[in-house]
Amino acid sequence: MCGIFGVVGQRLPTDEDFLTALKTIEHRGPDNLSMRRIDNELIFGHARLSIIDLSNASNQPFVTDRSHLVYNGEIYNYREVREELRKLGCVFNTSGDTEVVARAFEQWGDACFDKLHGMFAIALYDLQSKTLHLARDRFGIKPLYVRANEGNVAFASEAKPLLRLGRRAINAAVLQEIILWGFHLSQNSFFEGIWQVAPGEIVSFADGEVRRRRWAADTTQSKRWWKELGIQKSLERSVEDHMVADVPVAVALSGGLDSSVIAALAAKQRGNLVAFTTTFSDHDDDEVVYARMVAKHCGIDHHVVRLPSGDLEQMLRTIVNHMEEPIANPNVFPTFGLSKVIRDAGFKVILMGEGSDEIFAGYPWHRAAQEVGADVRSMYEHYRRRRTQSKAAGYLQKPSADALANRESEFVETFRRQTAGTPLDTMLAFERAYQMQFSQLLRVDKMMMAHGIEARVPYLYASVLDAANRIPDNRKINISPKHRGRSDKIALARVAGKLLPAKVANRPKFGKGGTVNLWETPLMAEMDAVADKMLTSSDYRDARSHLSEWIDWKTVKGTPAKQMFTLMSMIMATDLHILQ
Repeated sequence: MCGIFGVVGQRLPTDEDFLTALKTIEHRGPDNLSMRRIDNELIFGHARLSIIDLSNASNQPFVTDRSHLVYNGEIYNYREVREELRKLGCVFNTSGDTEVVARAFEQWGDACFDKLHGMFAIALYDLQSKTLHLARDRFGIKPLYVRANEGNVAFASEAKPLLRLGRRAINAAVLQEIILWGFHLSQNSFFEGIWQVAPGEIVSFADGEVRRRRWAADTTQSKRWWKELGIQKSLERSVEDHMVADVPVAVALSGGLDSSVIAALAAKQRGNLVAFTTTFSDHDDDEVVYARMVAKHCGIDHHVVRLPSGDLEQMLRTIVNHMEEPIANPNVFPTFGLSKVIRDAGFKVILMGEGSDEIFAGYPWHRAAQEVGADVRSMYEHYRRRRTQSKAAGYLQKPSADALANRESEFVETFRRQTAGTPLDTMLAFERAYQMQFSQLLRVDKMMMAHGIEARVPYLYASVLDAANRIPDNRKINISPKHRGRSDKIALARVAGKLLPAKVANRPKFGKGGTVNLWETPLMAEMDAVADKMLTSSDYRDARSHLSEWIDWKTVKGTPAKQMFTLMSMIMATDLHILQ
C-alpha cells in the first residue's frame, strides 16, 4: 500500500515541483519517498508503506530493462504467480510482490491482471513501445486519478498532486450527482479534467492516442449451482489470503454481522488476533456490547477506544483535506478515528467488513427489489426514490436544477448498463459500480491512508463475488411476512451462525438492536452551529460565492442534516482544493 504519482510527456515538471506535489500524498507511504526521471519522457514518484518484503529492494519506482512501474496495493497470490513466471524463465531479484507485477505484465500483457488476486492501482511505462498503461483492480478498491493536458498524462493515488498541474475548477455535472445521489455516477471527479480509471479497466496512452478496455467485468453467475458451503469456503480462503503480510494484521470489529464474520474467520486462522472497536459514546452502546460478545467468543484480544468528539469544524476540515471531494456520509469520522487508533497501536494493516452489503444484499431497499418488475425504468424509479436526496433540486439555482432534471435519461441509461439477471442483481451491480466505489471504498482508502494504514476488504474478492452471485434472491433476502429472524444477507447470516453467537448472527442491521445512528452521537451535537457559521461567516464567503453559480444559499436554511452535511463538505472542499 502506498501513494503513486507520475507524469509522462514532453513538458515534465521540474524535480522540485514534482517532489512538492508528491509530498502531498506522503502520508500514504511514510516508510520511503522516491522519484525517478527519464528526461523528455517520464517522471515517476512513490510514497511507500512497506507491508511485504520490508527491504529497500522493493522500493519503487521499480525499474527493469523493459519497464518502469509504480503500483499501490497488494497481490495476495504473488508467490504462486512468481513460481509460474520462474517456470517460464523469469529471474527475480526481490522477494516481494512489486517485481511480480512488473514481470507478469512483461510476460502476459493485459492477461496478467486476471492472474493477480488482490487490490491494485498500477502504472507501468513500457520503454519499448513508449506506452503508459494504467490498470485498476476489479472492484476499484484502490483509487487511480488521471489528468491529461498540455501534452502530458499524469496519474496519482489522490487528486491533490494533479490539482497542482493545471487550472482548478469544479465539475458541475459531478456536483449535481453528489447533491442528488451522495456519490458519483461517472468516473469523473469533483475537479474538472480529473477522472478515475474504472474498476477492472486498463487505459493506455501512446502517441497522443488513448485506448481503453476491460480486463474484468461484474458478471452474474448461474444460480442453479449455488451451495451454501461455497460461501463459507470462499470467505475462508479470502480471509486467509488477506492475512498475507510481513507485518502484524489487526481487525476492525464493529459488532455487526460483516466485521464479526471476518474477525471470527481470522481468529480461526491466526492466534493472538487483535481487534479494535471505536465509539463516540461515553458508555457501551450496542456496537461495543456486540463487539465484546464476538471477541470473547472467538478469543480475540479486544481493544475498545472512545474517540474524542473534538472540534467538529476542524475535524471536518482535516477529513475533507484527505477526502478531497465532498462527502455525504458522516461515517468518515469513525473511520478516520479508527485509522489513528490503529497507527498509534503500532499496526499497519487492518481487515474491514466493507462490501458485504453490496454483494449479499444488506440494505433496506433491497427487500423491495423482488416486488419490482424486470423493466429497467421501474427498477430505476424504485431505487431512485429510496437512494436520492429528495429535496436536492430545491436549493440549486434554476439553471442547475433544470440541467439536473434533463439528465434523468442519462441516469436511467447508467442504471441500464448494469442490468444483470434479476432486479436485485441489477441493483447490486449498480451499487458496486458507483455507490460502493465512490462512497464506501474512497472513504476507507483515504481515511485509513491518512495515517498510513492499509485497509483490506476480504468480501471484495473475485471468488467471494462469484459465490455470492450464484445465490438465489430468496436466499439473500426474505420479504415474507411469516419469516422470522434476519431478513437480509440470509446466506451470510447462515455462515455466521456456525461461527458466532446467535445474537450476533441474527442481529438486524437497522432498527432496535441495529447499528448506532451517528447523527445522535456527541460528535454531531454542534453540527447546527458549525453549519450556521459556514453559511454566514466571512471565513467561507469566497467558497460560498464560488459555489453560488450552482447553489442558491438563500434556500438551504432548515435543510435536513444529511443534505446539510453534504453542503458543508462541499464548501470545505471548495475552500481547500479549488481556492487555495
